[in-house]
Amino acid sequence: MGAVSTSGNTTLNAGSVVSTATGNVASLSLINNLVQVQVLDSPTITATSDGTTGTVTADDYSVAVTIAGQTTVLTAGMSIPINLDLGFAQTNLTLSVGELQDNSVGATASGSMDFLNLSGSISAPLLGQIANLDLGLLPLSATATAPEGGVECDRVDAPTITSPLDGSTVTDNPPTITGTGVPGAEVTVYDNGQPIGTTTVNPDGTWTFTPTEPWSPGDHQITATQSGPDGATSDPSNSVTVTVPGPPAPEPPVITSPATGTTVDDTTPPITGTGEPGATVTVYDNGRLMGTAVVNSDGTWTFTPSEPLSCGEHTITATQTTDARAASEASAPVTITVACPSGGTGDGGGVQQTSGSGGGSTAPLAQTGSPVDVGLLGLLGVLLMLGGATAVHRTRKTKS
Repeated sequence: MGAVSTSGNTTLNAGSVVSTATGNVASLSLINNLVQVQVLDSPTITATSDGTTGTVTADDYSVAVTIAGQTTVLTAGMSIPINLDLGFAQTNLTLSVGELQDNSVGATASGSMDFLNLSGSISAPLLGQIANLDLGLLPLSATATAPEGGVECDRVDAPTITSPLDGSTVTDNPPTITGTGVPGAEVTVYDNGQPIGTTTVNPDGTWTFTPTEPWSPGDHQITATQSGPDGATSDPSNSVTVTVPGPPAPEPPVITSPATGTTVDDTTPPITGTGEPGATVTVYDNGRLMGTAVVNSDGTWTFTPSEPLSCGEHTITATQTTDARAASEASAPVTITVACPSGGTGDGGGVQQTSGSGGGSTAPLAQTGSPVDVGLLGLLGVLLMLGGATAVHRTRKTKS
């Protein structure tokens, strides 16, 4: 008869008690090697209790039986007769493969079986029946009972995130996250509630994790959990919120024309400069938005106002920005003067010359800068001319 071995194990799985029993039999040789039995699949019984219900199952198992050169495969519940004439005796035996017996009651799971059973009799011609057999080979059993409500495994303490600090702005992207936990535990790290990777706690209780992908600019809430060897998962760690800054703003653009301090006659003067290729330049007049231009591939840009600038002094500035980057600081200001058009209202105007009645030209009146003074002088001139005309009329009348 071959060697026989059994093994068993009891574990906790999701709050349930699980017990298993496994048997193994080496090849058997029976009745003077006339019967050979080979185990194809060893049996395993599993008993499970969740504290309310107990269940028991068995996996598939089988043997191959060879009698007089004829091989038959037997599975659970099957049997084969062994009827042999040995000359001095005859066998009337049956080899059976056992079935699982479910003995579960309530919350207790229980099952048993005899893997193989050899039963029957052996008789001799002169002696009659000389032996009766009922031999169970490789008996197995498994039992599991859990308390009401199941078994709650001890929960692993939550890990701790030690860096980066809560409320900080990180300079590395992606940032390295460190913390403490139970040595050997597996730590899962979350970014805004989504798992981004795992790491293992070192023997000294520390752990380190660096994401594989850069983080988007903005706020990120980091948490972590850890799992022990039995699979129990901790509550979340302390929450750490960090800010990932966006890319730095570009340098301010430069206005190259017109030059500061110049006077221009064009009320829509072209404004040119340099900047970062592809950037959008925004141009301002005395702090008021005028419009935008795109920097050419050679780093130059040109902007022409769509509306005329009023005559007088104008301070021109510009900023530039690119995708996903903040606007730059303002450029160095350029102050220009737009000349007033000819005949416009300036700080004073000339007075036209006035012709007297005698056809002669009078000298231009002195410019006083006051419209009231010019009117008074004009009125005085009229009165003088009227007085002269009267004197002439009187003279002519006297002569007549």
